[in-house]
Amino acid sequence: MVLINIFIPISILDKIYNLALKNGATGGKICGAGGGGFLLLYSNDKKKLFKLLNKKNFLNFYLYY
Repeated sequence: MVLINIFIPISILDKIYNLALKNGATGGKICGAGGGGFLLLYSNDKKKLFKLLNKKNFLNFYLYY
C-alpha cells in the first residue's frame, strides 16, 4: 500500500469553505485524525455546489444515504 501525504494550507481550506458558503453551503467541518481527512460541506442545493467544486478542480464525491 502506498500512502500519499498532501499538505493543504489552512488558507486554501478557508478559501474553499468561504467559496462554498457563498454558493449555497450552509455549513462545513474539517474531519480527520492525523493521517488524513476531508472537508465536509452541507448544502440544500448539492448539485450547484458539486458543479462549482468540480469546475474549480477540487476533489469530491457523492455520499448517498
